[in-house]
Amino acid sequence: MKVPAALRRGFASTPARTLFGLALTLLTLYLAFRRVDIGEVWEVLAQAEGAFVVLALGSGLLNHLAKTLRWQVLLGEQRRSVSLWTLFSVLLMGQALNTLLPLRAGEVVRVYMVGGRGPGRSFTAGTIVLEKVLDMLSYTLLFFCSFSRFPSPPGRARPPIPSW
Repeated sequence: MKVPAALRRGFASTPARTLFGLALTLLTLYLAFRRVDIGEVWEVLAQAEGAFVVLALGSGLLNHLAKTLRWQVLLGEQRRSVSLWTLFSVLLMGQALNTLLPLRAGEVVRVYMVGGRGPGRSFTAGTIVLEKVLDMLSYTLLFFCSFSRFPSPPGRARPPIPSW
């Protein structure tokens, strides 16, 4: 049975996608701020050092840009069907959903949104698995390299990991 093109694309019209995105944004903002005292937030921000706030926001942005570029590399030839801006926004949406909802809902959104634009959902799911394996290997390497930086307790030999 052949699926109509309008159903394969998901939301057929731009206004429907915009309304869906707006509703999702409002829902996540509500969930994020429902128990937050805005007065306290402003007090803390007023006491914060401006340069450090800018540095923190900038490093967060650079981190997200690096993840977006990593995803372009992981998608390989399939990246032509997904723009850099789409990857950036889908990854940001996925991170927000992972923060707010259980069961890594952001990965499901990434599979649906990126996979539906051309690469295919199975390919995108495999890319997420590859991304998680690379993350795990990187964290493992950092974990073992950190042993060479911590002092050993008295009476114990240093771990057999080279010190760089």
